[in-house]
Amino acid sequence: MDKILKKINHIIQHDTNAVRVTIAKFVIDNQEFVMENETAQIAKKCHVASSSITRFCQSIGLSGLNELKFILKSRQNFNSNLQENSFEENLDKYNEIKVSAALSLTNNWLNKKDEIIKLFNKDINIYIFCFNVAFFASKGFVQRMRGIGYKIFLEDDVSSIQWYVDNIKPQDLVIFVTLSGHNYLLESYAKTFFNKSYTLGILGQDSSFNQVVDKTFILDNQESQLWDFYSIRSQTLQQFWDFLYLQLNN
Repeated sequence: MDKILKKINHIIQHDTNAVRVTIAKFVIDNQEFVMENETAQIAKKCHVASSSITRFCQSIGLSGLNELKFILKSRQNFNSNLQENSFEENLDKYNEIKVSAALSLTNNWLNKKDEIIKLFNKDINIYIFCFNVAFFASKGFVQRMRGIGYKIFLEDDVSSIQWYVDNIKPQDLVIFVTLSGHNYLLESYAKTFFNKSYTLGILGQDSSFNQVVDKTFILDNQESQLWDFYSIRSQTLQQFWDFLYLQLNN
């Protein structure tokens, strides 16, 4: 969540596009209004077209306004929920959820590892598309995989993803990662590969995304019981990449 706010603040401080700067300033200064209103109302306040609001959201790695609203509300809920409990209570709950997520990952991996491993081949290109926390949680894995001879690419920039989508070959593997389990933009990209290239979805929870990819791996967890944040899910994703790397480098 804070990474998105950092991106928005970076636009305010460094971007030269007046429309993006205007929208960024409005979002930071009027978070309650953004959470409670729709694209047209926000665009009117910013004196821009509604399409500019959507493009702004996509420029910071989101699918649109709804995802931005979700992140702002999650941040608000996260702060209020933590204040209601003592540190010890929060710590116990955190450890319980983290251990449960790790055990679930291990069980799921043991059940699906053969299916997953056979998708990876040094003779093909492997593409991983994801945003925000999932992107940063995947960078180390990509570097290690390149070190053992895999042609693997990680991308979070929308325009770059579109370029890759137009140039990916039928034999290539395309991986979509979303810790929420939902991302309209990634789903729309996944649909373009139907009957074209093999696709794998790594999802923070089971969702409609599994209908637009060939195979899924679910990172089961109960993190939402503690907060609307993806800290434990991102750690679980890193563990998934660790398992895969250990197997492929064996």
